[in-house]
Amino acid sequence: SIVWRIRPPESEPTDSLDLAGARWDVVALAGSRLFVATTDGLLGIATRDLERLPEIALDATPRALVATPSGDRLFAALDG
Repeated sequence: SIVWRIRPPESEPTDSLDLAGARWDVVALAGSRLFVATTDGLLGIATRDLERLPEIALDATPRALVATPSGDRLFAALDG
């Protein structure tokens, strides 16, 4: 999977980031960070500069993600 940054009104990407292994059915935006599930954890992206954050390992496959309104916490529902 590839994430593109496009800044309207432009229609061409200005930057991109490869996210191999991402599952786009489980995603959450927490503040200025985007989190995407993998089979055994979470991938994080700083949306301002498309910097990939350290992967967060989990004990099971994430099934749902939700961020608090303030964006300072992220909750994950895991398989099992």
